[in-house]
Amino acid sequence: MKERILVVDDDEMLQGIIVRLLERLGYEAESAFSGQEAIGRVEAAHFDLICTDFQMPGMNGIELMRYVRTRSPDMAVILMTGHFRDGRVEHAGADAYLPKPFSADELLSSLALALRERHGRKPPGPA
Repeated sequence: MKERILVVDDDEMLQGIIVRLLERLGYEAESAFSGQEAIGRVEAAHFDLICTDFQMPGMNGIELMRYVRTRSPDMAVILMTGHFRDGRVEHAGADAYLPKPFSADELLSSLALALRERHGRKPPGPA
């Protein structure tokens, strides 16, 4: 069974790159442009992991993570941010953090860490 990942970012180009990379690696990936859209997707379907930007209009990534964890406490969360030194980000409680800009290898390392932390599973893809 493929693990399902929701990518949440208001940057359409970055979101598309991440989704395509995840699909090539064997994940089932979907996207949302805002925290509110992500909530709708999470309430409609199961996801193993959410990879969310921190700074978005309306609901930020930390607020999204906290909401999601009230509904699905076992869902892994990667918090992507260009503001990593922001104290809110450092102490938010995500399973993994991904400072922007990042490489494909850094994304995959964060993905492996988040899934291992939350689910004790090794993700598919390169060893």
